[in-house]
Amino acid sequence: MIYDLSIKSEHKRALEYLQRLIDGGKIVEFNVCGRKMSDRQRRALHLYFRLLSEALNDAGFTIKTVMKKDWDSSWTMELVKELIWKKFLSVKYGKDSTTEMTTVQVTEIFDDININLGEKLGITVDFPDKDYGAIR
Repeated sequence: MIYDLSIKSEHKRALEYLQRLIDGGKIVEFNVCGRKMSDRQRRALHLYFRLLSEALNDAGFTIKTVMKKDWDSSWTMELVKELIWKKFLSVKYGKDSTTEMTTVQVTEIFDDININLGEKLGITVDFPDKDYGAIR
């Protein structure tokens, strides 16, 4: 069962369900989930993919030099998403789709990528915020 406890009306439903479990002597494991991304956040994420691909290309890094692949290509938004972002998503959270991410996971993956690319390649890109015109 999923209850959004930021909604007042969900409190009663969640407590009633929990009471039934307690009355039944059940063993319970809680999983606190973060919020799913909004459309605006999803657009910002895709803008980040584009900005990162441009930064990598501008610095002269190709797929081969960054990912140690047998084939070579310049970076695109989609290649950043598939080869960099989704790799972190899979290894860290066992997920294969960006639509399954929470806002907390987006922040954590972004930080991991920025730290790694900053240390290894000297490339860092700020995550687009609400003031960045292209995501509006």
